Amino acid sequence: MFFNLALLAIIVVCAGIMVLIFVRKFPQLTLIETESLPQVQNSARKKQIMDERVRRSARRFIVGTSRLLSPLTVRLRNAFRRLVHCLTALDRQLRDEQPLDPEQRRDRIARLRRSAADLSKQEKFGEAEKKLIEVLTFDEMNEGVYRDLGELYLQTKRWDHARETYAFLIRVLIRRLCGQSVTESHGVPVPRRGSFAETCTAGASEHAEIAREFANFSHICGAVDDWGAAKVGLETSLSFEPSNPKYLDLLVEACIMDGDKDRAVAALERLRAVNPQNKKLEVLQERVLALETKHG
Repeated sequence: MFFNLALLAIIVVCAGIMVLIFVRKFPQLTLIETESLPQVQNSARKKQIMDERVRRSARRFIVGTSRLLSPLTVRLRNAFRRLVHCLTALDRQLRDEQPLDPEQRRDRIARLRRSAADLSKQEKFGEAEKKLIEVLTFDEMNEGVYRDLGELYLQTKRWDHARETYAFLIRVLIRRLCGQSVTESHGVPVPRRGSFAETCTAGASEHAEIAREFANFSHICGAVDDWGAAKVGLETSLSFEPSNPKYLDLLVEACIMDGDKDRAVAALERLRAVNPQNKKLEVLQERVLALETKHG
């Protein structure tokens, strides 16, 4: 105890001495303006210049990196949002006390699709998308919902999502109606062997349904200037409906946009044979001739 008190007393005395010295010397210290010394000024200026250089370099690096990574960041953000939406809907489904019987399931799907349609009319596209994705969490092969999603993405010009959606819908349709497996070539749904239409035993109405979805897929490809894929989609549509003047008209347009003069001429002749009264024939003919002159 005594030792501690003695130690404390020594510390207090030393501190007092230090304070006394500082008080006596303080007026002298204040007379020295360190900032006025040349060495200090030069050092401060160099530090300021270096700091400014570092800040400028950092800003350039951040701006350049942001521009480079922006598309990837947007894709990752959108993919993450879709995943969160799916997981949220799945969580709600798993919390249901009783599993849905077939009738309840149909009612739930119908209500969600009606709600999504109403939200789309109000231009609340994000909320509409959530409703449709919720359906897919418990009915992942629902073709009608994929059509709804595809139309929503077309309406909002979300071309990547629209293309993926219609490509998947085509897979489902071909597998169900034609009993064929589907692969992709450069993002375009194609048969693993042979031709879709040659081996598809479905009726005319089913063929028309498949042709329509391939035409929708082609429209999306054209919207992003992928005219090669657009031609493949329209040619597939015509393999199911060879005399459809609408698809022939679109094929001529796609061939012109792709600079494919041979296919443009062939498609135009088919269109002329199917629909000789088409008022666009002369205009298309002029465009094809101009294309031939350009490439000739």
